[in-house]
Amino acid sequence: MGRRQWVPAPSPKGERRAKSWWIPWAMAATVLIAAAAHAAGGGVAPSASNVARIGSPAPDFTLRLLNGKSVTLSSLKGRPVVVTFWHSSCPHCQREAPVLDQVYQKYRGKGVVFLSVNVSWDHEAPARKFVEEYRLQFPVGRDADGRIGDLYGVEATPTTFFIGKDGKLRERQEGAPEDVKAIEAGLEQRINWMLAG
Repeated sequence: MGRRQWVPAPSPKGERRAKSWWIPWAMAATVLIAAAAHAAGGGVAPSASNVARIGSPAPDFTLRLLNGKSVTLSSLKGRPVVVTFWHSSCPHCQREAPVLDQVYQKYRGKGVVFLSVNVSWDHEAPARKFVEEYRLQFPVGRDADGRIGDLYGVEATPTTFFIGKDGKLRERQEGAPEDVKAIEAGLEQRINWMLAG
């Protein structure tokens, strides 16, 4: 069974011109909106070669932590790194946060590094409250201008990246399972995989 399709009747040339007067205006508006969006992002968009790809070196970044210090990803080469992007009002992030901290406590003695990145569309005050409420012990910073999220193509939270000891991106995980035991098991499986290789 096919779908019904609407086929417009042919129209005289004059009528077509009258209906299409808005096209140049729409194109101009699109260019202006794109320029404004580019300027709002600091004027520097990540190039296609710098966007995170599985199997490629993870794009380098420096994260300003909530405690005032900074950490640069490339300085952690030789250690497995778990980078998670989150938002304070995200229910999946709220469910995942205590599990992340528990797994961090278990693996930090084995050289695994956790970096927690609060996304640009959140605000600092609720982010700080989130960290205090869940008593997160691993490094937490804000991606205030959105550049780190852009490098990693983050559009939703939570999004977690697993970076091997060689500095290459091993896996990307979006969302979190409903069951906290499944969150824990998934994290440990990926971390053990990174530690083994």
